[in-house]
Amino acid sequence: RMQRVGHALALAGLDAPMPAGGFYVFPKVPPPWSDGDAFARDLLERHGVAVVPGSVFGDAFADRFRLCFACDDALLDEGLERLVDAVTRTSEAGTVVDDSTRITVNPKHARPEAL
Repeated sequence: RMQRVGHALALAGLDAPMPAGGFYVFPKVPPPWSDGDAFARDLLERHGVAVVPGSVFGDAFADRFRLCFACDDALLDEGLERLVDAVTRTSEAGTVVDDSTRITVNPKHARPEAL
């Protein structure tokens, strides 16, 4: 799972150290989102993916979000695909730039219409 998360984060251009033994990552919030609160809200409302804003862990982490990967493989892959789509399809201005393709993180768990 950790390798799939690392691969998805790299596809999205997100920087996060991988845990040595944990089941979550703490990436920096990508532009155009202003902070983890805005990113987490948008990701949930527009893409159906729940992450925890970094501000929950203190003001020093407001520019990050926590992504937990302690779930079943199919759910993880679907969430990662939605996360990658959200980040890669959103321009610096905050608008969707390409809605014609969907990135598949793990074809084994992809929905048929995603292939």
